[in-house]
Amino acid sequence: MSNELTYILGAGASYQSIPVVKTFPNRFKEFLADINKIYQEDSLKYFELFSSCSRFSKEITSHQSFDTYFKKLFHTNSLDLVDEFKQVLNLYFTWEHLEDDYETKWKKSNTMHGLRHRNELEFTKITKIDKRYDALIAGLLKPVIGKSEVFCKTNFITWNYDLNLFFSLKNYFAPEKTTKDFLNSISNNEYEWNIDNQISVINMNGYFYSSKFDDLTSLNEKEGISVMKEILENGFFEASTGKDANKIKFAWETEIEHAKVAKEKIAASENIVVIGYTFPLYNRLVDFEYLSHNDFGTHKKIVIQDPNSIAIRQNLFDLFEINDNEYIQKNVVALLDCDSFYVPSNIYGINRNNAPNVW
Repeated sequence: MSNELTYILGAGASYQSIPVVKTFPNRFKEFLADINKIYQEDSLKYFELFSSCSRFSKEITSHQSFDTYFKKLFHTNSLDLVDEFKQVLNLYFTWEHLEDDYETKWKKSNTMHGLRHRNELEFTKITKIDKRYDALIAGLLKPVIGKSEVFCKTNFITWNYDLNLFFSLKNYFAPEKTTKDFLNSISNNEYEWNIDNQISVINMNGYFYSSKFDDLTSLNEKEGISVMKEILENGFFEASTGKDANKIKFAWETEIEHAKVAKEKIAASENIVVIGYTFPLYNRLVDFEYLSHNDFGTHKKIVIQDPNSIAIRQNLFDLFEINDNEYIQKNVVALLDCDSFYVPSNIYGINRNNAPNVW
């Protein structure tokens, strides 16, 4: 095995199935429209739910991101609202993960009109699970029939809440297991997953999960609206939803242990691939814990993959006070093409004297 490979994932890595900051407020309003349908069925029973979701929608519209709003609640010691709106957020993510893609939803609606053009502030769901994750896992595996074995030990440092990576890994390593059984089998602790000592995942922001997914083997087995009704049947703020919602964390809630483990993965890696991650302001103190000036030297190759990768690259140099010399230009690369996730060729032994013996 070659040295380790580490991916740092941000929201842009899941944009085909989960909205990014710019499109989230309008997407949440679509979720709120479905909540309103439930509310209309029994306004007394679902009043508290509809009120919470409506207030959250109003707040995120008036803030740059829901992270900003939660940080304000943190600093003003409004912890009851933090708990309440984490449950709202968790319910939204439950709905989002089960929602059909835009084209499928249009076909089911039986409308005579064609697909409506969505503007840049509207989210267009391309697929339930971003297909690029599935393709990435396939590309990391040796071509051995009936076996899932990676070319090199691979780490994912992810800031995302979504389950794109989780289900893509499950599809190759345990397709027959239920979601709950697979999660239990890979969980080292609340924030770190490990698969056969081949793949590790560090969830820097915690992660989204719904106990209503426990018995599923895929997300195609249930519809979002029916699952929401199941969740809400016993009351929106009942214990199980609170436990699920508490898995969602923010950078200022991140334990230092998360960063220590991430730092170890970075240190062991020959290649670091940053996908859809912009090193945002609120995450910066944590980023400084696992990345350092020395990681941008000649011994590592860093690829930044994002439509705005050139600007992100320059931002990184400013943050870590790096001089853009010829060595850096060679080893810190900006990649604009995001149709598929980047995999460095040297994990396959390409450009080395001996080709890998995997065929």
